Amino acid sequence: MMQEQEFEALKAAVLKRYTDYTDAVKNTAITDLKDFKKRRRLIETFSLSVEVNIAYRNFISKYEIIQQPIKRV
Repeated sequence: MMQEQEFEALKAAVLKRYTDYTDAVKNTAITDLKDFKKRRRLIETFSLSVEVNIAYRNFISKYEIIQQPIKRV
């Protein structure tokens, strides 16, 4: 996968997962926390958003290194 395609895919994944998480937060009431399945889904949604954020951050942090030509000694 080309770097631009990878970047765009990661960017789209981050936005989708953040949207999923913020929607889940908006739609969660304190009484929902009594339900194990609802609590678990909220935690899972958050975890997925963190996972894609890490992948996106890692791509960004290594991008400068990827773009630099290899120096021969």
